[in-house]
Amino acid sequence: MTDKEPDHLAKFLELISTQEANENAIQAFMEAHTAYMPAPNSFSRGLHLKSIIAKFPIGDRACDYAYLAKTSVEWELTLVELEDSSKRIFKPSSKNEAFTSDFNDAVAQIGV
Repeated sequence: MTDKEPDHLAKFLELISTQEANENAIQAFMEAHTAYMPAPNSFSRGLHLKSIIAKFPIGDRACDYAYLAKTSVEWELTLVELEDSSKRIFKPSSKNEAFTSDFNDAVAQIGV
């Protein structure tokens, strides 16, 4: 049985489309089925040692997961912080586009 079996995909799609799903439930599923973890910065060679590090510590904080990728000339460490899917990014407004306080809090969490 592979990590991307059809019933795993159905469970994953159900989980991420549920408003009540929180980041801990999504992360638990993704750790059990790592093929579903987004790794956009993995270059063409994929993840180094095909490893994802959960709850990667950074000083007195931790990100949800991290991974290393390598090209022939450089290494790249990617840190990922998950958020609840129910959190809105933009405030509803017809006059201007502004970020919600939830979004601003999420950005502050990674120190940007």
